[in-house]
Amino acid sequence: MIRSSEMTFGGKNSFLAILFLLFIFNLRCISYAIEITPKKQLRYAVELMRQKEYELSASELLRFIYFFNDHPLVPKAYIFLAICYIESGRYQKAKDTLNTIKERYFDTSIYQDALFLEGICLFKEGNLRGADSLFKDLIDLSKRDDIRSSSLWMRAWIKAREAQWDKASNLFKEIKGNNLFISSSLLLSDKILEGKSLPKKDPKVSGLLALLIPGLGHLYCNRPKDALLSFTLNGAFIGATIEAFRDGNDFLGGIFSFLELGWYAGNIYSAVNCAHKYNRKIQEDFLGRFYMGDEPHVKDNKIMFLSIRWEF
Repeated sequence: MIRSSEMTFGGKNSFLAILFLLFIFNLRCISYAIEITPKKQLRYAVELMRQKEYELSASELLRFIYFFNDHPLVPKAYIFLAICYIESGRYQKAKDTLNTIKERYFDTSIYQDALFLEGICLFKEGNLRGADSLFKDLIDLSKRDDIRSSSLWMRAWIKAREAQWDKASNLFKEIKGNNLFISSSLLLSDKILEGKSLPKKDPKVSGLLALLIPGLGHLYCNRPKDALLSFTLNGAFIGATIEAFRDGNDFLGGIFSFLELGWYAGNIYSAVNCAHKYNRKIQEDFLGRFYMGDEPHVKDNKIMFLSIRWEF
């Protein structure tokens, strides 16, 4: 004979099971209702990128590539992914992604976008020579006006970084056509020549002054605190050396002489280095007048990849 309590317990279990099945069914219905299309997924990833959420954007782009791997926008997603890696400083990841693009889409126009971004990657890594060579090849070989203009723009900034002001000006002048660069490049072709008249310190003069009097080279480079420190330290060791020899303590005098030789040489090296630092600072401040962020931009663009077509 079945007890009523057992029937009640069994009834509760059945009721809970039915509720659970209804819940699962509703979830499936909801999932169908809010199904994400490929374009929505990609737009969301690009919007994150515009907001500088590069890590999140990269995750969404990888998700897009995985779930919609046969979609025609996958090459574009790879390009955006490379941009995210570059902007977040993950240069090796960016290079790997760009190599994937070049291998899979070598016979398409997007191959040139990959080459341009490879140049950007080298530029941000500080490999100016490699970047300049790549941008030069794109200028010579590409038939796309946007790629040529972008490459001319980047080459001009590379030459400016190298203080080759005339070459930078000429490259800005070469930018033609109706594009985002044209108005800025015309202005910069003249303004960049002001770099030729920047006040500089001669490293040879700085080193010679430091050779004559410790600290004088630092003073020449507008570093009075460093000048005082160098003069004081070298003066103290020179005084101690003279005093040791005067007292007949040749061994101690020899030690002080050896130490002073190191300080004296260091004073000269430091003075020369200060001149180079001074010149770099003056140049960076000058170029900074034309920057909107960490790298040169045009108008309100916050990403230096203006050759990339964002519409899809």
